[in-house]
Amino acid sequence: MSVMLAIPPEIQPRLNQLYAQRFSVIMLLIAGLHALMLFVSLAYTPLGFMPLVLSLNVLGGVIAGALYLYPRSPKDRARYAAYLLVLPALMVVASIYLQLFIIADQILLTFCLLLMLGTAFTTHARSVFLSVLSVQAVLFVTALLLLEGTNVQLFLPALVCAGALSFWAFVERRLAMVQSLLAQARLDQTQQLLAERGQELREKVAVAEDASKMKSEFIASTSHEIKTALSGIISAMDALSATEISDEQKVLTNTAHYSAKALQRVLDDIMDTTKLEGGELEILAEPFSPAALVTIATSLRMPEARKKGLHLTSHVQKKHENINLFGDGTRLAQVLQNLLGNAIRYTETGNVAVLLEISGRGGNRTLRIAVQDTGAGMTPDEMSEIFKLKKDVSQLLYRGHAGGGLGLSISQELMNIMGGKLYAESEKGTGSVFYMEISLPLVKAVPSEKSESVDDSAQAVKKLPKTAAHILIAEDNEINRLLIRSMLATENYELEFVSDGLQALEVVSSESLIPDLILMDIQMPIMDGREATRAIRALDDMDRASVPIVALTANVDKSGFNIYAEDGIDEVVPKPIDQGQLLKTIRQVLYC
Repeated sequence: MSVMLAIPPEIQPRLNQLYAQRFSVIMLLIAGLHALMLFVSLAYTPLGFMPLVLSLNVLGGVIAGALYLYPRSPKDRARYAAYLLVLPALMVVASIYLQLFIIADQILLTFCLLLMLGTAFTTHARSVFLSVLSVQAVLFVTALLLLEGTNVQLFLPALVCAGALSFWAFVERRLAMVQSLLAQARLDQTQQLLAERGQELREKVAVAEDASKMKSEFIASTSHEIKTALSGIISAMDALSATEISDEQKVLTNTAHYSAKALQRVLDDIMDTTKLEGGELEILAEPFSPAALVTIATSLRMPEARKKGLHLTSHVQKKHENINLFGDGTRLAQVLQNLLGNAIRYTETGNVAVLLEISGRGGNRTLRIAVQDTGAGMTPDEMSEIFKLKKDVSQLLYRGHAGGGLGLSISQELMNIMGGKLYAESEKGTGSVFYMEISLPLVKAVPSEKSESVDDSAQAVKKLPKTAAHILIAEDNEINRLLIRSMLATENYELEFVSDGLQALEVVSSESLIPDLILMDIQMPIMDGREATRAIRALDDMDRASVPIVALTANVDKSGFNIYAEDGIDEVVPKPIDQGQLLKTIRQVLYC
């Protein structure tokens, strides 16, 4: 009954809108009732009353038709539709009861009862329903009193039942509509809330992505500057070690060199962590030799192992030497280098061994590389911590464990991204074994004819030029310029230095002598190396536009190589600059 008395304010507009959608149908129904009464009048109404009855029904039909074509806006119709029903509904009632009083037919009393029941389904407005129902009840009772021969005892209970049923139908219909609209309102409110929360979440994600991007850019820029300084330190230590110095000076030089290399490894780990967090780490798939990967990694670590008096060995079976797999050999080498570095760093005496296993048949092979050491080993509790990023890595490292900290966490993440796994076995006091395992497609051997191109290329690299090659070096850091000059001092090259990309462009485009090669630093003031390279490649003079360009940069991942290649850079030498790699790259570009 509470619904009969009041409607929640939040759904009243919805209820009006729902009724407005059905208003035209109701008006069409009322117009049909007037048409029906018009035909009844023609059949049963005496001629004296005919004009009155016909006028009433025609007027009611016209009003209902006009409201059916109601031209006002849907918003106005929703607001007034419930009250616009009153006049046409009362005209229907008046038409029926007028016909009843004229012909005095009790069959029409039954029709009036049915009309009373139908009132409950024509409106949702409480006041309209009660008004129309009350008018019908008064007219029905009047008809019972005025018409002769009417069975009052029979029709009076029928009136009460019809009124009660109409009232009950109106309440139930109204209740069902209210509950449905309340549920729809809650659903709409929930959807709106979800949309607002979703928008807030998208805005927060966008802010977080911007912050992450800014952090990555800052770390990349800072790391480049630090690596530039490290390049000078490491190269200077290498040059100093090659001179005649005392044993004490050699110890100090080696210490400085080792510390700089350690700092370089930390920077590499930070850069990799940043790329992993940002989802920017690119994994490539290309053929590589697992046997060569193990052999090269072991040879690179050999001097470090010898300095500590450790016996470093690699074990590669003969049958595995000619197997090539399809995967990211560079990232696998990075993981292996990290495992070897940890094993050598935290093993005081004994051996470090690398074992290569390749198993499986068909199109895929399972590659497993084990790095075994005779270090202090670890307890099970310590094993559970070694692959976690630790706030204080030194707590774990300086207890003598074979590896741990940032590098292992990154290595494990790299293996996971590539579809492999990194795990370890260890026993306190006996050492540790770290395993890197991954399933990769087998590269099928393709028979090829013998060619002398490889030998010819090798001879070309060794071949010395007849005249001094003119090399233009674009480098803004004075220390790096001195180091590059020192590294190339023994070669037959004519060196020219500029401090930014704009000067390099001016030299290439204006001087009569075109450089044979450009060593281009990437990050420089005024005009950076990439912009200068694009400008050079756009020159009209093809001889000048096609000068070989080698980039000098700390950004040496695969995505960086691809970007530089798109700019027109031929080769990349990473910083800190290694003298051997620099000389090899220059010879390959100049003479191959």
